[in-house]
Amino acid sequence: MYLSSYVAAMITSDYKKQLFLVSVFACIYFSTLVYLGFPSRFYCTIMCYPFGTFLSIYKDKILKLIKEREWIVGIICVLLIGATYKFRANDIIMNISSIEFVLFIVWFLYFFEIKNNVLYFLGQHGFSIFILQRIPAILITRHISFEGGYKYPIILIDFVITIIISVLFDLVLDKVDKRFVAMIEGIRKS
Repeated sequence: MYLSSYVAAMITSDYKKQLFLVSVFACIYFSTLVYLGFPSRFYCTIMCYPFGTFLSIYKDKILKLIKEREWIVGIICVLLIGATYKFRANDIIMNISSIEFVLFIVWFLYFFEIKNNVLYFLGQHGFSIFILQRIPAILITRHISFEGGYKYPIILIDFVITIIISVLFDLVLDKVDKRFVAMIEGIRKS
């Protein structure tokens, strides 16, 4: 999806056209993986990405709507999540339900501020934790069995390793991003 954002940005500087392209790329990705028989976990929430792009572009309008119709928006979100909950085995419904849940979180956080250093830290590294969490789990379970009461120590070790590699990954990614942006700016100037 990051590649689709990059390609969309290279094609056009118009944010609305970028949103359209990212949405088309997400639909192509979804359809291709379904056709190829990939497990649902690879695409069941993929449409949250273009929806995040939509939220970014229309943030002011969406927040204005939430402010003006605060309880109506909240109730609609809860009702839609409830209406789709039992049908989430269908990947299209799961994508819709996931988008509704994201919108509910946006609604909730508009009215309620949660100040917690642990949650702040996890939020700062959320994407890295999400994409890297399976690596330590796979490596650990190859060498240690869940049998014999080791379940909770394994989960704790997995969590600690995931946090460490996520922080390191974010540090490296930040340096790569800065170099990449500098390179792009250099190309644009020349």
